[in-house]
Amino acid sequence: MSYLRFCPEDYRALCRICSPHQPHDLRLPAFRRLLLSRLSTARPSLAERIAGLNGRQLGILFDHFSQPASAGAAPGEGHAFSGEKLRVLAEACESCRGPTRFLACMRAALAERLGDLFPSLARKVARLSDGQFERLYARVTGQAGGGD
Repeated sequence: MSYLRFCPEDYRALCRICSPHQPHDLRLPAFRRLLLSRLSTARPSLAERIAGLNGRQLGILFDHFSQPASAGAAPGEGHAFSGEKLRVLAEACESCRGPTRFLACMRAALAERLGDLFPSLARKVARLSDGQFERLYARVTGQAGGGD
């Protein structure tokens, strides 16, 4: 699953909590604590739902509120990377170039490599679909497309 569904009231409640804060400055556990502390009395059922999210689901929510809208993403891609993040990805990809048939392995290796210094970026890369990662990889490595 690469998305979460919330009713409009729950989504607005999450927006109110996340708007004044900058989730990208937080780590996932702190982000979860922020949401739970703010929702526990006002929207206890939503707080329970947030508490029950696994790490991947919480990461989806975290990234949604950490990034501006997907401005600049290719239509249907749903993942925008800023110029700085593209530069970091390009540098990280330099040491793991290879045929596109190995892209799933390269995505995992890239996410692991980025994990310590750029945890939010690593989670975002790990959640990309095969097609999204292939397009991103082609973009940051300057390849026109497949390259088996």
